[in-house]
Amino acid sequence: MLQQFNFENFNSFRDEMSLDLSAAKISEFENTVVKVGNEKLLPVIAIYGANASGKSNVLSALRNMCFYVTNSHFNDDDSIRDTSSERYSIEKMHFEDYYNPFLFDKESANGRSEFEVFYTNKEEKTVNYGFSMDRGGVAEEWLLITAKSRGSKPKLIFRRDRDEGLLDLSGIPKKSAENLRIALSSKALIVSLGMVLKIDVLRNVFEWFNQVTFIDYGNLINLLRVNYTVPAGIVDDENLRKRIASFLASFDNSIVGLTAKNVKNEDDMEYVRIRLLHKTVDGERTYPLPLSAESDGTKKMLSMFGPLDRVLTSGSVLVVDELNAKLHPLLMRHLLTLFLDPEKNPNHAQLVFTCHDAWLLKSGLLRRDEIWFTEKDETGLSNLYSLADFVDDEGFKIRKDADYEKNYLLGKYGAIPTLEALDMFEERADEGADGDE
Repeated sequence: MLQQFNFENFNSFRDEMSLDLSAAKISEFENTVVKVGNEKLLPVIAIYGANASGKSNVLSALRNMCFYVTNSHFNDDDSIRDTSSERYSIEKMHFEDYYNPFLFDKESANGRSEFEVFYTNKEEKTVNYGFSMDRGGVAEEWLLITAKSRGSKPKLIFRRDRDEGLLDLSGIPKKSAENLRIALSSKALIVSLGMVLKIDVLRNVFEWFNQVTFIDYGNLINLLRVNYTVPAGIVDDENLRKRIASFLASFDNSIVGLTAKNVKNEDDMEYVRIRLLHKTVDGERTYPLPLSAESDGTKKMLSMFGPLDRVLTSGSVLVVDELNAKLHPLLMRHLLTLFLDPEKNPNHAQLVFTCHDAWLLKSGLLRRDEIWFTEKDETGLSNLYSLADFVDDEGFKIRKDADYEKNYLLGKYGAIPTLEALDMFEERADEGADGDE
């Protein structure tokens, strides 16, 4: 499980920020907190903020880290990553695509970007991995692992520091360390190469990053593509089709099944044709409705089945930008309970998402430490903070019985749009009235 994600000098975030999934010492909804090893962790994080405040950049920073870990060893050749997973783009990304510093001051624009995670692995050990990068490539990289037993000290697996000329591989078997020294380049990460060289301790870290799943519903083009993405194996696996139909029926009880068939269009391109089977009025038969005739919400939920199934089964992390797009608030609640209910989420999967739906703040689902905000100041700098840490004008933290939705929309927590610019419409109306006279 992800414990903490730290990042610095990425897009609109210049200063070091921390998205902390460790449970704060607060009393609400303690039954949803997950105890793993020595840690108490949160299954859900919701990020709110005005448009262009930086909330999507928080997710982009994590995606940037995950994608660089799983791709950096391809930067120095013409190979293209295996793209069999629906989570990744089919296009090769180069080093320059991953280095995205804060550009509005000289020092940051050419400075280091840093990414770091703490997570609990399957052995309930705490893994601390991170790296920094600048225009010259990887500047630093480190990996430490702490045993489950209380009081254990972190064990150094490796550390590199370009400025110090340091490459400490003391936690890696000698022969594997020699191979790493030979293969390592300025733009490749040691963890990435460790996967290629089949070094177990590094391969395990690589796989953790590889299992983090990203969905972007904020991009309209991507939303259209994602809405027509269907789970792998849907044509041949009857049990999978039944499970999908059951999932869809949980919010639309007129759906009783589905069919899936490989067909070709007029350009001889193969695709999967989906028909959702709906009950007719008499209840005695079903009618096959093409996917194109279904609502956007139904298509979105169908597209989410694969990632949800994978993440809930593996106990990994699902990261979704604009989760509420095209979804009714009750559907949002339905999705969140999949992660918040320990019986539905026995493998401790986590959901991190951005959202504009303020109703969720008073839904009785989220703890204060599961609600986060982003806000951008007049200089273009974004900030990230949680409701549990927020201090009001009188110096007090927010009480658990506060009306989060009302206070947020009133601007008491920040992170809402500034609407003065809308005055331009009034000015235009005044000009029109003057012209009529």
